[in-house]
Amino acid sequence: MATYRLLVAWWACCLLAEPTRSDVPTEWPAHGAIVSGLAFSPDGSMLASVGYDGKWKLWKWADGSLVREVVAHDKPIYGFAFRPDGQAIATAGLDGLIRIWNLADGSKIAELTGHQGIVSSVAYLPDASQIISAGQDKTVRLWTTANHAEAKKLEGHQGTIYSFAITADGKVAATASQDKVIRLWDVAAGTAMKELGGSEEAVLAVAFSADGQTLFSGGMDRKIRLWSVAEGKVLREVPTPDPVFTLVVAKDSGRWVSGGYSGSVTVWNPADATPIATDKKAFGAYSLAISPDGKQIVSGHENGKIFVRPMPP
Repeated sequence: MATYRLLVAWWACCLLAEPTRSDVPTEWPAHGAIVSGLAFSPDGSMLASVGYDGKWKLWKWADGSLVREVVAHDKPIYGFAFRPDGQAIATAGLDGLIRIWNLADGSKIAELTGHQGIVSSVAYLPDASQIISAGQDKTVRLWTTANHAEAKKLEGHQGTIYSFAITADGKVAATASQDKVIRLWDVAAGTAMKELGGSEEAVLAVAFSADGQTLFSGGMDRKIRLWSVAEGKVLREVPTPDPVFTLVVAKDSGRWVSGGYSGSVTVWNPADATPIATDKKAFGAYSLAISPDGKQIVSGHENGKIFVRPMPP
């Protein structure tokens, strides 16, 4: 049943900053379908969301008011990212396209083509020199931002790449795939570094610790794994009640937060890998973000809503 719901979500459509303000709403309707991505702007003043309704939206974090709404794709959006200067965002999704948008007026800057099938994830390197993307065609691609041309294509996975993560210094990328394998890539060289096996089903989410030394993964096998990036070995394996759809790591405390099938959002203690708190707001938690000051957790759900809850003490 869990696998079925995930496949429906994926394929049926085809598959820092200002202080926290007390007047940020605890929930609001954001999209007409699944909220598939959430991220704070580099300066922390805005929250952006994307959804299966093909829209990206920009919200003022101080009060949750809508600043801009753009119909970016005529099919679901799966991945998006702010440009490091906060002046543009990239979106990607079911239509196989990557589009770059001017944040100030919502106009389209460029369109990147080359992927075959769904583009599940997209991100900028920290120096904004390149965009990295991955998806259904099992490839990771690097695009030069100066001319929006494809610079490299990395291959090796035997299944759809569902998500990826990049270390804060932009040197290492990790990809999570349907083939039950996580791959680590040397971004500058465009070469594979390590293959992390051991997952029993598809890996759906990956996230790096702030120092880039630990990789967190989760997926359909209902386990969160902590990996040593240097050694390529599992440091810890934590059972979860649900398939894990999304993971995010707090920069200051090292806590990690997971969301998944049932809609529960769980905060984990890095010291002993036990749950600190679990909160269920709605079915299917597909996206997560932590506020710039680390005090609030934002989640996007299958019902199109965004929820905000405090980070537990």
